[in-house]
Amino acid sequence: MSGPITTEDLARSVDDTDGAPFILDVRAPDQFERWQIEGKADLETVNIPYWTAITAVSYTHLTLPTTSP
Repeated sequence: MSGPITTEDLARSVDDTDGAPFILDVRAPDQFERWQIEGKADLETVNIPYWTAITAVSYTHLTLPTTSP
């Protein structure tokens, strides 16, 4: 799945051990450290603050996974 999802979709998917989503978290690092999305599945999560993600496109591109399930 790519693009925006609902909170209900996310809640279901974080417990799906076969199809857990990759999560790009664009919150500030201090917010990311205080609270992260958790579930039964081992979630791959990367934190790139919003302004970094949109202004340092090369860095963002290199940080994101290159394969999809």
